[in-house]
Amino acid sequence: MNPRIAVRLASILALSSVRAQRARGSTPTGFAKSPKLNMYLSLGGFPLAVILTYGIVGDIGSLQIGLLYSQFMIFLPSLMAVLSMMYSLMFEFSQSSSAASTDLINWLPIGAEDFVLASSLASLYFISPIVSIILGVSLGLAAHTGFFTLWVFSAVLGLVGCFIGAFILEVARALLNRAASALSGRAGRSALIARTLTSIVLIVVITLLFNTGILLRIVGWFAGSIAGAWFVPIIWPSLAIINSLYGNVAGAVLYTVLSLALTLTFFFAAVTARVRYWVPTPFSVKLGPMRAYAPRRGLIGMLGFTTAETAMIRKDLRSLVRRREMVSMIAIPVMMVLMAVIQSGPNVLWDPAASTGAKTSFIIQIGFGMLFLTFYLALSGIGQEGGMMDALVAAPLGSRQIVRAKIAAAVLPSIPGGLVLLSLVAVFVQPGWEVLLTATAVGFSVLLEVAIVGLAVGARYPDFSEIPRARFISREGALIGMLVEGVCSIATLLPIILMAYIGVIRSGLPVAAVLSIAIATVICYMGYRACLSAVRQLTMEAAV
Repeated sequence: MNPRIAVRLASILALSSVRAQRARGSTPTGFAKSPKLNMYLSLGGFPLAVILTYGIVGDIGSLQIGLLYSQFMIFLPSLMAVLSMMYSLMFEFSQSSSAASTDLINWLPIGAEDFVLASSLASLYFISPIVSIILGVSLGLAAHTGFFTLWVFSAVLGLVGCFIGAFILEVARALLNRAASALSGRAGRSALIARTLTSIVLIVVITLLFNTGILLRIVGWFAGSIAGAWFVPIIWPSLAIINSLYGNVAGAVLYTVLSLALTLTFFFAAVTARVRYWVPTPFSVKLGPMRAYAPRRGLIGMLGFTTAETAMIRKDLRSLVRRREMVSMIAIPVMMVLMAVIQSGPNVLWDPAASTGAKTSFIIQIGFGMLFLTFYLALSGIGQEGGMMDALVAAPLGSRQIVRAKIAAAVLPSIPGGLVLLSLVAVFVQPGWEVLLTATAVGFSVLLEVAIVGLAVGARYPDFSEIPRARFISREGALIGMLVEGVCSIATLLPIILMAYIGVIRSGLPVAAVLSIAIATVICYMGYRACLSAVRQLTMEAAV
């Protein structure tokens, strides 16, 4: 292994990752020409975090935060390992297929050891600002509490945790490459399902880890339960910190040595896996007997859609699991459900002591996940076509058919979840039949409104770029879409909110429901006209 080659290759990998974000064919400038921004952020973020943290907690007593600080420092190495793994895995699963890695590295005189170390350093380079800020905040707290020795020891083991996570990731990458080539020809659907589930888990875990309330719960549990888990190698750095806090020098030294040995073990495991699976196994394509193509309408066609519209709806629904960059859409409702369960407790629906308001709030929070799913599917409905927008324009589809298909593709995935939520309301909340009918009518109206408004904005501000990851919607379009949809949803629910505020929700519910549905109908009509206008404009521009 040559460290100079590894460092040079790491800079090349980081540079290529940044330059892939520019538009195809453009000349690299600024950050894309020399990506030193992360280094500047890391060097400047550390002292700034120290100063701000020390100034903010200056008026708080040391004893008040000392216990929480020691618990966090115990958790620090594991947090660093999770960050280093999750960042690279998120990039691995979210990047577009057009930006997938190539085999050019195989033509360079580089060994597996150099490549593993370089790839790990490149991954750590991109999370260095976050690491420096975490270390800076912890140093500011150490200056306030006087735990300087603990900070030095935990910071060193935290960096060890970063490399442990990076090396574990390299093992996973090599195995994923092997699994992808093995499954692509034998079990395509199984590979898609496994990749989709893995991506959803990664997105949900990262989101939950950056939720303050959930993170504090994890830290408290981690510090209280870790002592009896000495047989788990990944937590040996944390056990070293615990022994140091208890004054057990021999135990601290033992677990520190074991942590360093574990780091080397994962490094050599990554090298071994990279050597064994350096080149993906080629797969063969098998052609079945020729059959005459007969278009099928199926269940979707029974809903009143034409054959062309049905084909487009099926294509969009399948892309949710076939395209890596679309998996984050599915993760949104999953994340909302888990956050509701963690914050309210898993037994809130079955608890006889739980109030009706608590049960309703739990169900409404899950319902927001369904609305977010519909909104983002509609918002990205046009942009996800990418380079195939020209083929869509050339297809025998009119603007009206495209709009109908895109709205249906955004609404259909949320309907099963909406039916489940209504069932939960009927069983656990047990409202009257008039309340249940109102919730059904208004809920479906809001769902349709969300899809139409999202598509109207998404068609006005599409982003067809695919390198290195597809965004589908421009940044300003996403902000405008969220703002417009928020205003429209509030306007639709305003009659019900006012009736509840003045205390006549039961007697005035029918009137409020009619007003809400009328407002939603007007918004849907205006949004539908906006969708048609935007799609016609796009098709005219693509046809030129």
